Amino acid sequence: MKSSKLKIVLSIFLLLGLVAGGALWYVVSTKIKPEEIRKLTLTELSKVFPNAEIELGKIDLGIGASIKLDAEKFIIRYPLKKEKIDIFKVNYLSAKIPVWTILMGGGAVDLIVDKPEVKYLSYGKSNLWQMAMGDKKKGESKPTQSKSSKNKKETSRPESAENNTLSVPSFAANSSLNLSFNDIKLEYGEVGKTAGKIDINKFMVKNLGLKKDAAYEINSKVMLAENDGKQTSLKTLLIGEFNFKNFLDNGEISSKAVLTLSDINVANFEGSIPEFRNDIDLKVSKQGDVSLNLAGEFERSNYKVEVNMTNENISIENILINLMLMDLKNMMPAQMATLSPGKSVAQLSGVVRLKGEKIYPDLSYKLSDKVRVNLPDMALDLSSSGRVTESRLTSVSNTNLFGGAVDASLTANYNLNDKETDFQKKLKSYVFNLDLNNLKFEKSFLQKTLYPPQKEEVKRKDVKSQSSPQKKAALNKKEASGTVPLLPSGVINIKAKSINLGGKNMGANGSISTKGNSVDIKNLKFMLERGEANVKTNLKMFKNITKTKFDIGMKNINISSFDGVIPNQFSGSKGLFSGNISGNASTGKKLNYDVKVKLNASNGELKGIDLKPYLEKVYSLAKKIPGLDKKVDPNKKIDYTGDFKVFNLSGQFKPNHYLIRSSEFIGLDNLIEAKANGNIYPETKKEAKVYADIVENKYLSNYVEAYAGTRTIPVLFKGQGVALNADYQYTVKKLTNRVIKKNKSKVKKKVKKKAKEEIKKGLDKIFKGKENKKIDKLLKGLF
Repeated sequence: MKSSKLKIVLSIFLLLGLVAGGALWYVVSTKIKPEEIRKLTLTELSKVFPNAEIELGKIDLGIGASIKLDAEKFIIRYPLKKEKIDIFKVNYLSAKIPVWTILMGGGAVDLIVDKPEVKYLSYGKSNLWQMAMGDKKKGESKPTQSKSSKNKKETSRPESAENNTLSVPSFAANSSLNLSFNDIKLEYGEVGKTAGKIDINKFMVKNLGLKKDAAYEINSKVMLAENDGKQTSLKTLLIGEFNFKNFLDNGEISSKAVLTLSDINVANFEGSIPEFRNDIDLKVSKQGDVSLNLAGEFERSNYKVEVNMTNENISIENILINLMLMDLKNMMPAQMATLSPGKSVAQLSGVVRLKGEKIYPDLSYKLSDKVRVNLPDMALDLSSSGRVTESRLTSVSNTNLFGGAVDASLTANYNLNDKETDFQKKLKSYVFNLDLNNLKFEKSFLQKTLYPPQKEEVKRKDVKSQSSPQKKAALNKKEASGTVPLLPSGVINIKAKSINLGGKNMGANGSISTKGNSVDIKNLKFMLERGEANVKTNLKMFKNITKTKFDIGMKNINISSFDGVIPNQFSGSKGLFSGNISGNASTGKKLNYDVKVKLNASNGELKGIDLKPYLEKVYSLAKKIPGLDKKVDPNKKIDYTGDFKVFNLSGQFKPNHYLIRSSEFIGLDNLIEAKANGNIYPETKKEAKVYADIVENKYLSNYVEAYAGTRTIPVLFKGQGVALNADYQYTVKKLTNRVIKKNKSKVKKKVKKKAKEEIKKGLDKIFKGKENKKIDKLLKGLF
C-alpha cells in the first residue's frame, strides 16, 4: 500500500479529531462514558493500522461551555521480528469541542498534541508506516494485542486489512479540525541506522474538514547534527492549503504552499546564506504519482523546475536556474574574493529523467557575460557554455588573458549508466582542442612563477654506490607490476601562435594522446624565432612508478629564446643550438634518468657558466712549473667571459655518472680554445676525472709555446662529486715530456749540422774546391 508521510500524519490526527467529534455525539446520547470513548477510538484506529499495536492511555472528560477530552498517552507500535518499534508516540493530547457545535450540527474542534515523536524508518523496499497500515511482508511476526487493552474487543481488527473506511459521525461532515503540534521530534533513516533528526517547534493546521480547504503552517527551527558535532540549522516557515475531502474521497492530495527558509547555518560553511523563498504546487494521485512544481528565489537569483514521479520513473523537467554570480560571491566572500562577476548569470536549463537506477540528463549551461578572475599577477576574463547528456559532454570556453586569447573546446564520450563506479572508467573517449593566440608573458612573471623563492636547501650527502644491475632490474620489475589505467582514450590538440615568451616569439603545433596508463606526444613542434624543436615523448604510469621516454630534436634554436624561462643566473645566454637530446627517466622512490646529449652551438655566450675559476687553476699550474714560474706574471688577472664561437658537447648523463665523450669550446676571437672528455660521478665517492687541453691565446700559451714547443696546456681535473680540482703533477709531467722532446730535436739538429760541416771540410781538401756542387749533392743524400 503506497502512502506519503503527509497522508500518514494527517490520517492519524483527522481520525483523532473525527473520533473526538464522534465521542461528543456519543457522550450526548449515552451520558458520556470515557472508557467507551477510548474503546471506540482504539477500534477506529485499528482499522487504519491493522498490523500495528495501538496503545491509548487514560481519558479524562471535562464538561462546561465546551467539552474537553484529554488523553495521557497514545502510541502506535510496530512489532518487527523480536523488536517493537514506536513509530508514533505522544505523552499528552487534548481535544476541545464547544457545546455549540453539537447544537448547530457542526463547528470547529481543537486538537492539541504535545511533544509527539515520529519515526519514519525504511525496511527493505518498504517502511514501517506502510507495513503498519497493511503492507505486510511475508515472514514478519504477527502483531500481538496491546497490553493496555484488558478486553479483546478493545483491539479487535476487521477481517480484511483493506477495509479502512472511517465510521464518521453525521455532524463531522460540517465540522472542521484545528490541529496544533508542539515540539515535534522526527527521526528518519533505516531500521537500526538513523540518518538524521529534525526538531520542529510548532506545526498548525486550521479548518481541516470535508467541505473547506485546510490551511496549515509550520514555523520551526530545524537542527541537523553532523558527525563532527557541529550542527546545520535553519528556520522554516511553511504556509499553505490543501483539500482534505478530496484526499478522503479519492485518495488524492493537492496542495499549494509557500516555504521560506531563513537563518541558515550550514556546518563547516563559513559563508552567509540568504533567505530563500519557494512556491510549491503539489499533486499526489491515489496511485502514488506525484506532480510537483517548484519556483524560488533568493536575492537576484531564481529557479523553476517541474518534478513528476511514478512508481518507477522520475522526470525533472523544464529546469531553469538563473544564478547571479554576484549573489554567490556575497554568500562566500572569502572563497570568491578573486571573482569580479559583474552582472554575469550562470544559467542551467534542460531535463533529467531517472528510470530505475539509470539517469538520462539533457542539460545546457552558459555564462551570460564574461567573468573576471583577479589573480596575484594577472587577470582573466572567462566565458563558457556547454551541454551534458547521458553519453556526451560538449564544452566551449574563451579566456582573455595576457593580452591574448585562449580558446578551448572539449567533447567527451561516456556512459553515465555504466556499472563502473569510477567516472574515469565510464569515460570512453575525448577530444580537447586548445588554441592560444597573441599571449604575452612578461619575463618578471615567468621568473616569479617558475622559480619562486625557496628556503635554503640542505646539502646532499654522499651516498653509497647503488645496487647491482640485477637488484635494480628486480626492483624495476616489482615497481612496474600491476598497471593502473587512469586515462581514457583521447587526444589533446595544441595550437599556439604569436606567443611572446619574455620578449621572444614562439609558436607550437601538435597533439598529445592518452590511453590507459600511457601519454604519447608523437610530434609536438615548437617554433622559436628562426629555429624549431620537435618533441616526442611516451609516458607510462604504473602502480609505484612513472616511466618516460623522450626525444628532442633541435635546429637553429637560439638559446636566447628561452631567456624568460631559464633560471635567472643564465639569463642573457645566446647562441644557435642544433642537435638532439634523448633518453628515458623514471620516478618512483627516487628519480632515475639516462639522457644522451649531442649538441652543436655557434656564436653565443653562456651566462652563468664562469670559466674564470678553471682558468685560474690552469694559470696557477703554470706559475709552479720550472721554467715558466719566472715568466708568468703572478699579478695577472683572468677576465674571460663565456662568449664562444663554437661549443660542442657529446655525452651521456645518469644520476651517478656523467660521461663526457667529447666537448669543444672556442671562445670569441679564438682567445680560449678547450677540448675535454672524461667521467664525473655526482653522488658517489668514486673519483671523477676530466681531461682537458686548453689554449689561452691572449697571454699564457705564448710562454708555454716558448717553453715546451706547444700552445696547448694539458689539465686533469679530478675529485669527488662535481667539486673538481686541477692535478699539478699531471700538467707538469705532460709539459716536461714536451720540453724534453723539444730539446732532443734541437740537439739532434745541432749534431747533424756539425757533422755535415766536418765532412764537407774533408771532401773539400780532397777535391780542392773544384767539385763543390757535386759535394753538396752527395751530402744532401746523406742528410
